[in-house]
Amino acid sequence: MSAYSKATVEAVKELLDIGIALSAEKSHKKLFERILSEARRITQCDAGTLFLVENERLAFKIIQNDKLNIHQGGLGEKIDLPPVDIDPTTVAGYCALNKKVFNIPDVYAVQQNGIDFSGPRRYDSITGYHTKSMLVVPLEDNDGDIIGVLQLLNAQDEEGQVVPFARYIEQVVCSIASQAAVALSNMRYVKELDDMLHAFVRVISTAIDERSPYNANHTRNMTRRAGSFARYLKKQGLAAELSDEVIEQLIMSSWLHDIGKIAIPLEVMDKPTRLSEHEELLYCRLMAIREQRKVQAIKTAMKGEQLQTPEGIAAIWKEVADIEADMDNINDFLALVNNPATVVDAPMQQKITELAARTWSRAGGSEEPWLLPVEVEALRVRRGTLTENERHTIESHVGITRKMLDQIPFGAKYYPVPGWACAHHELLDGSGYPRKLKADELPLPVRVLTIMDIYDALTACDRPYRRALLPEKAFAILGEMAGAGKLDAELVNCFKESKIWME
Repeated sequence: MSAYSKATVEAVKELLDIGIALSAEKSHKKLFERILSEARRITQCDAGTLFLVENERLAFKIIQNDKLNIHQGGLGEKIDLPPVDIDPTTVAGYCALNKKVFNIPDVYAVQQNGIDFSGPRRYDSITGYHTKSMLVVPLEDNDGDIIGVLQLLNAQDEEGQVVPFARYIEQVVCSIASQAAVALSNMRYVKELDDMLHAFVRVISTAIDERSPYNANHTRNMTRRAGSFARYLKKQGLAAELSDEVIEQLIMSSWLHDIGKIAIPLEVMDKPTRLSEHEELLYCRLMAIREQRKVQAIKTAMKGEQLQTPEGIAAIWKEVADIEADMDNINDFLALVNNPATVVDAPMQQKITELAARTWSRAGGSEEPWLLPVEVEALRVRRGTLTENERHTIESHVGITRKMLDQIPFGAKYYPVPGWACAHHELLDGSGYPRKLKADELPLPVRVLTIMDIYDALTACDRPYRRALLPEKAFAILGEMAGAGKLDAELVNCFKESKIWME
């Protein structure tokens, strides 16, 4: 009795160990391997196949046959066999359809109405293998749905002779199949949740990009380059920390890095010129000023009786022409300054100040400046189109991103994503934003994201406020930033050498 108890304990312990091993496995292919290998080890059988239900058919996932030295599926060779229909005409199909276990001592001697055993026999005639005993077990999930079939062939005794599968072994295999079904279901649920999270992330990111006609490709381009570059670094052995899991976290961080821009006003995010929405009002005002100056000149001439002589008339027409030329020059100057490609230097800024100091009379006699304070502020922007306040508004997207991502339960698998996504504007010397992080606080994935973000911003051809730069010029700028200690110089060089940017 004690010996029986000890054997029972050992058997139970072995089943528990198998269950733990199955539940701990994270790789689909390795899980398939382990399910079939453990079942074959317990039953001491020569061959086996694991089917999984896909598109309402049984797809081959693992085929093992020691005698024929076959190892296909999982981590082995690719399986080229077509799926099996879930119908009563095959053993595996009948098993799945009826949730029934088959323990067949000899497939050549069995008589089962409606079930076609010609498959194993035909396989034998082609390969020279001899199928005899067969154990076929359905894999049933917690909802009672069949998710697969485990098929084992030719159990062997200690002398290596083919024997039927023992009844007690049948129960053990059913237990393994049950644990395997749970492990496969859990892995399927995890994958479905993971796929749903990725789909949600892509949808949100696409919505943000599509919200702006000038930013439609940024996130997609950046994510594609970030993933390709990370895989390049891993393949070249240049970044040991870039495991498959870390690369997946990096890609998700890239998809989400600009999610906060959904709250940024489009008139700021897509501001094409310095004046932007103020442009039409200013030019209408300048047109009114032009006409007022001409009318005032003619009125002054009339009061002084200048129009009574040919010389006087010529003089007033010259004055009107000078006013026209002066206003044309002012319009040309403002158009130049309004162009985002123009660098507004000190002399230009001084001229803007002088124009703002000039006044004109509106209807009713009120005196107002030629340029309003908001227009002066916009025109005096040295580079780009954004005023200081507008730049702060744009930069606030990082904080908004953090608030949004903090509402998503990423779990252990993606725990670094919010931090990485919100750090893509940080620079190694601490001059970035929003937290002024420095080199020792910026891991490799963040450094990659930053380089990808800057490169795409420089080379994008769909930005109204900046001309697209050629890659050579973009890398020159990246090199200058790396030389100034803002970017990782080694990563910048690797990115250039990788040619990923040419894809």
